[in-house]
Amino acid sequence: MLNLKFHNIINYCEKNFPDCYKYLSRRLGQSKDTEEKALICMAASTFTCFSIGMVYDSVTYAFSAVYLLLTANLICLLTYAVVLLLHIHGKLAIYAALAVLLLTVQANVAVSIFYNYMVVTEYNRLMLPHDLFIGFIVCILASMSLRKNMIYTLCMIPLTALATVSAIHFPAFLVQVFPSFSLAFIAPPVLLTYIRMFLWDTFLKKEKLLSEKKSFCRLMGLNEKQWDLLIDIVQKPHAQRIQTEKLFGQMQEAIGDRLVVRAKRLLASEELIGQISEKYKFSFTTKEVQLCCLILEDKSITEISRMLYINESSVRANRSRVRKKMKLDKKTNLKAYLLMLLAEEKNSPPKKNQE
Repeated sequence: MLNLKFHNIINYCEKNFPDCYKYLSRRLGQSKDTEEKALICMAASTFTCFSIGMVYDSVTYAFSAVYLLLTANLICLLTYAVVLLLHIHGKLAIYAALAVLLLTVQANVAVSIFYNYMVVTEYNRLMLPHDLFIGFIVCILASMSLRKNMIYTLCMIPLTALATVSAIHFPAFLVQVFPSFSLAFIAPPVLLTYIRMFLWDTFLKKEKLLSEKKSFCRLMGLNEKQWDLLIDIVQKPHAQRIQTEKLFGQMQEAIGDRLVVRAKRLLASEELIGQISEKYKFSFTTKEVQLCCLILEDKSITEISRMLYINESSVRANRSRVRKKMKLDKKTNLKAYLLMLLAEEKNSPPKKNQE
């Protein structure tokens, strides 16, 4: 019995395609965004499955002497290869790569629909081919990864081909059936797109809340149980008075101590950075001194922008100016260099006042 469990598929790929497995593992490891990881998995699956299908169809068309569809499949396979090479060399983002892959499949589906109704005219009645089913599958895949405008575009490509051949050979179908068929074809992918967008927004909000909760707990010196008790007190104030007073006393003490310690540390760091700026003639501004202190505290660009009340582009610009004033090349880590200068400044002997 064939065992198709997910971990067995992974083990099979790792054993038989080690280079591809290592590349995908490295790309997934480098990506910190959950949505980007989903795009990578979707693109890899799309590339693999549709490539195998088009290779099989190409062999079939070659033996059947159907050269138009053979040419279309070979062009699609060539496009897939170009997209893969561009993505590997960093010339094409994963979203654009996935969009091109799916657009290529839909274009192939449209060519197949034209061929079935413009060349093969053995029947006087309309028969919906399997190509439309493939086009529908592509739209469903896109609804789980791409934006709304791209979903509409992917849905319209096979429908436009079907409407064109229907207008030529089956006008009655175009008037009577095509509107309801188009609605049934487009509605599921669009609905899934909105559901996916809602779920992603919910997931991102949850991640943000969890991150803020951890930061708040670290600031106040609380553990998970104390946090839950705090929420319980706020929502349903029925906890025992002694327990409540003890918790709020602990919060007040922790917040006060941590803020004082942090304020003293920031002031000391700002003073040292100012001394370093004066010593090495960096000519840092007040904002740049604050930026250096926050970089030393491992703050991200988003956190720095919130703390300094400036946008993220301004943070990046200030960071670039600091590196330029310090004459650092691209390979030198700014935080490591600042730490080295701080260590030298702290270890340097104090200046003697000249009488």
